[in-house]
Amino acid sequence: MTGSNAPLQLSASAPLWSPPVLPATYPDRHPRLTDAEKTLMEQYATAPAEFMTGGRARNALHQLARFDTPFMDIVKLTSHMDTTVVAARRHLFTYMVQTGLAFWAWPKEIWVEVIQAGPGRTHTSGTRFWMLLLAYLFCDVLYVGAFTAYGAMAEVIFGQSMVATEVDKVRTPLVEAGYAADQKEGGRLQWLTTLCMLVNRNPSIEAFSAQLLLTVHELLAAIPGAAQMTGRWALLRLQTSLCYLGILDEPVILDTSHEKAADLPARWQNDSTVDPARARLGERLLRSDPHLR
Repeated sequence: MTGSNAPLQLSASAPLWSPPVLPATYPDRHPRLTDAEKTLMEQYATAPAEFMTGGRARNALHQLARFDTPFMDIVKLTSHMDTTVVAARRHLFTYMVQTGLAFWAWPKEIWVEVIQAGPGRTHTSGTRFWMLLLAYLFCDVLYVGAFTAYGAMAEVIFGQSMVATEVDKVRTPLVEAGYAADQKEGGRLQWLTTLCMLVNRNPSIEAFSAQLLLTVHELLAAIPGAAQMTGRWALLRLQTSLCYLGILDEPVILDTSHEKAADLPARWQNDSTVDPARARLGERLLRSDPHLR
């Protein structure tokens, strides 16, 4: 597991969007905790649930508003229950007490630990998901893991409609070319495409680049097990689509371990409207990986 905090250059033609939360709008972002703040956080995080309620909890959180307000602004972006909010807040406060730092001052290594320790690795709300959003929006840290809900993250950050539109742009030429379009494969492609959006810090597929694909390819290498293979499969599918759409000039992720080239999908072979140069590009893409059939 790892994190990426190196935004890539954005395209001037990319659609405009604004992050749902802007760190600069919070006035008091001093990185260090005072002794009083540490004490209040420790009390909140360790007190029995029935003790830290009502006016006692409101008083503590009022004094910790510079931390709790941005946290709650993240929570409000998703569906939630009071019990999960309290658990996530305790998780966040515990690590701030341990480090003596506000969460917006944490380096990537601490965020990775905080996220991995949070429950709900496949959930789209709750402790782990909110930590993912806090890391991304306040520290430019993207956690990379096999079960991370990148689709849900991208929908929160870029907007559900925009994400759906951009993923459909990628999927459509593949389906039209005859590639499988079942739910499982579509889910893999959506997971990988939204990961690319988050790495690029831009939802537009027109802003995707060869460097972005190479960066994501390196990030996938840090994921253990079968998820690395399925991620790479989806990356090659995405590359095929980007080349066909003219966003990439040629494939940049190749697999030279297989000498036998797969056949072009019949749709591309027999379609007279497909530019011969594009068809030759398709042949090179198919040679890059035997699974692109």
